[in-house]
Amino acid sequence: MDNPKAEVREHSTFGRGVFAAESILAGEAIAMFDGEFYEEGDPDYPWEVDDYVLQFAEDRWRDSKGIARVLNHSCQPNIGIRNAFRLIAMRDIAPDEELCYDYAMAEDGQWQLDCQCGSPNCRGRMAGFAALPESVRESYQGFISHWLVEKYQLDSTWSGGPVDI
Repeated sequence: MDNPKAEVREHSTFGRGVFAAESILAGEAIAMFDGEFYEEGDPDYPWEVDDYVLQFAEDRWRDSKGIARVLNHSCQPNIGIRNAFRLIAMRDIAPDEELCYDYAMAEDGQWQLDCQCGSPNCRGRMAGFAALPESVRESYQGFISHWLVEKYQLDSTWSGGPVDI
């Protein structure tokens, strides 16, 4: 379920992005990863979705049927993950502001990519949760995927509530 206050627009750097069409309040649901499930090693895995899926277990990912598919990464996100698949506003968001989350809020592993988010807090590289500085991890408390909370044995307040699988 996509928030009607969010819309896909052209993005000068990334081709597309999701932007606030009007004010969005902290805690409002933005989007869901509500599509197909994929498992590592699946011979029928459609590699074209690799940039659009959300990791929710060590070897499992889920796609979206909506705008979550085109949300860009930011090292200074304004939306985060609640439970397993829901993305919510971390703070009040102004009209025309791009909606972004830090991919490390759900991803883990050895991957790394150059970051071009352009935020004042840009780390220069995108990587999994394990690579986040402790201060960044703490600032994401309540907005981290449930599976990372379990993997790293974090207090349950880190995931923001019960799992919504």
